[in-house]
Amino acid sequence: VLGGYGQALNVGIFKAIGRDGVYYGARLGRRVPWVTGWPFDAALAHPQYAGSALTVWAGALLMGSARPAGTWVLVGYWTLLYVVTALMEQHL
Repeated sequence: VLGGYGQALNVGIFKAIGRDGVYYGARLGRRVPWVTGWPFDAALAHPQYAGSALTVWAGALLMGSARPAGTWVLVGYWTLLYVVTALMEQHL
């Protein structure tokens, strides 16, 4: 469920704002549409980063007992990077 919702957010972002929106094309002068519908109305401040983080957590959970030592440290660090990036975007 986490992975499915995470990927739904990621696909929704790509369909809503396109490649240029996902990969900072607006900063390179490309037109990126302003979208207020799905997934930006999903009650999440940063649906792209939330979707990616949910997918990472789902992947770690799916590993089950085969999960290598340190997986949760890596998942936590990866999540922290998404949080930091979202904060940077919000304040720049």
